[in-house]
Amino acid sequence: IIQRQNNPDDAETLSAVIGTKDAYQVTSQVTTQMQSAQAGTVRIAKEFIVHPDEIKRLGVGEAVMVSKQVFSLKLVKINQRFI
Repeated sequence: IIQRQNNPDDAETLSAVIGTKDAYQVTSQVTTQMQSAQAGTVRIAKEFIVHPDEIKRLGVGEAVMVSKQVFSLKLVKINQRFI
């Protein structure tokens, strides 16, 4: 269970623990005369499943719940009545 982290290094470490996924990264070449793109690339890159910025922006009572045995991920809201 991961709650908001204010330290950027901690958020980055926790994102790395959760892991990465394959994602398409698209680039294009544009000109200054507002012409359409004539060249570009598409490649597979790795990106965080949960980005560190998402962890740093969690609100009060919010948490990311991760299970790594059978991988699952949920954003949960902790009800203060049970605390």
